[in-house]
Amino acid sequence: MNITKKIIYPAIILWGLMLAILFHVVQPPNNYSVNEKADANEYLKIYAFFESGSDWENIRFGIHNRLFVPFLAALMPVDGAVINFFLLNTIFALLSLLALYYLLDFLQIKQTCNFVVLVFFSLHYVGPFR
Repeated sequence: MNITKKIIYPAIILWGLMLAILFHVVQPPNNYSVNEKADANEYLKIYAFFESGSDWENIRFGIHNRLFVPFLAALMPVDGAVINFFLLNTIFALLSLLALYYLLDFLQIKQTCNFVVLVFFSLHYVGPFR
């Protein structure tokens, strides 16, 4: 079965978007606020710093240098940290699916194995699709 590249890459993006939307609607969100040591709370503080210039000093050591994702989430046009992090993580997950397929194709792995790996990766391994 030889599927053209013009179909595979949009199909992978469609697959990832379908899973992200499905799990966003079906899966209940985690409530990180009940666990004060959860990393997500620190990411929200960093996000608030970039979004509104809030206090920087109360961010836990070790997390305070992870700026890239909260910074990008603060740049997103949608209001709300949770949806911005979801959208950003979905974009990164889609890029990782495409990169994984590209790597498997470059290594000349059989197409059927490629799709098994992509399904396993998207349903079991990465964050937004779980």
